[in-house]
Amino acid sequence: RTVYEADRVILTGGIVYHFLAGYGGGKKSIMPGVADYEGVMANHRLALNPNGPGLNPDVCAGKLQGNPLSDDMVQAAKMVGVDFIVNTPCLHPSGWQQNTCADTNRCSYAASAQFHK
Repeated sequence: RTVYEADRVILTGGIVYHFLAGYGGGKKSIMPGVADYEGVMANHRLALNPNGPGLNPDVCAGKLQGNPLSDDMVQAAKMVGVDFIVNTPCLHPSGWQQNTCADTNRCSYAASAQFHK
């Protein structure tokens, strides 16, 4: 609630592969970062296959587009009203890469693209 009511919300994060969210980074500062228990559980349930047992095949490392768990995290950040994100891709074979700064969705995609260079 404190974050939701804040005048400005600026997130930072390191872009690494995340086995559920596609990539880590700023969006995870909101969900699960400051979310309540029910919100976190609802988000993580998206990792389960909606058509049967096992994991949702669209929820995996390195995938943002069409990943319902990642999409939910971005929506949570939009609901909070994140003003800006600074992400740094890290653990890349060539070392630290260029920082990306933008709105929630563009920053996630830009940083993940940079991660693959």
